[in-house]
Amino acid sequence: MSDLFVSNENMVYHTDFFHPNAKGYENMANRFIEKIDSCGLSEMSDGKLDM
Repeated sequence: MSDLFVSNENMVYHTDFFHPNAKGYENMANRFIEKIDSCGLSEMSDGKLDM
């Protein structure tokens, strides 16, 4: 996930330039979803993780 925060060119930091802002958290959530989808966790959960 650290690659999402290498620079602030995508404007992912809060005004303190340390914490993620809403866009940063959205990017992190999307990354989690990508990883869950790629490993088949949703299928292994019998649909309990379907969103």
